[in-house]
Amino acid sequence: MTLRYTQSNAADKKFAKIDQRGRHDPTHKTNQLELYKRKTKVSLKVFRQIFNNDFNIGFHMPKKDKCTLCESRKQESAKFTEVEECAYQKHLKDKEENAVHATIERFVNKRIIWAPSEWSTIISNARINPKPFQVVMLKHSDFLSWKSQNILPTGITKTLDGSIFQFNQVKIALFEKGKDEIQVQYSYSDSADILVLSLTSGTAKGKTSRKLKNASNKLEAIYPQPLKISHLKYRDLMQLCEKKNYSSSIC
Repeated sequence: MTLRYTQSNAADKKFAKIDQRGRHDPTHKTNQLELYKRKTKVSLKVFRQIFNNDFNIGFHMPKKDKCTLCESRKQESAKFTEVEECAYQKHLKDKEENAVHATIERFVNKRIIWAPSEWSTIISNARINPKPFQVVMLKHSDFLSWKSQNILPTGITKTLDGSIFQFNQVKIALFEKGKDEIQVQYSYSDSADILVLSLTSGTAKGKTSRKLKNASNKLEAIYPQPLKISHLKYRDLMQLCEKKNYSSSIC
């Protein structure tokens, strides 16, 4: 009877299955563990030496979890153009921003936000390693109005070399920060002529030119005072406080 039970309930074809009736030792520990304990244990140093030198084992991230663009750049040895490098840096920045958003969303998913003032603490605690997120609190005075600087020329008829500017033929336009000039091309070809337009010279006619020259560098705040909630919103919040849906510390 014992031999028949052992043969029919063999675990891994080596040891008999443990009787599950009554109190017993953990079933996930077979007799093989006891046999291993009888031998002399080696130190961690010896284990690492054997594992790192005698075995050719590598651990890799699954391909489906890798970024195809980043992996393709690792395989290429050719130099990249400035445009390709800028696009790749933007790609890395987008990946980092998406990772930050995903971390915050996972942390906030199972939490209740009782008041907007709690968001800064919640976001800061969403990550511990390598360090918590740094949250910058903005006030109403930090939002500036750029309408005084948003002056686009409407009367440019000639380029700096005196040729007639054909707006309908423009294929490429290049704007650079801090410069009052625009570079345009009438073709997508790399050998196409580059024409330069000035935003402040006499080529911009009428009021637009004067506004560009006299544009104020001082930016004003959009909101002179903190924004107030509507009367209906205030009434609903007070009703929630009266019904004790919020804690007394918030109300």
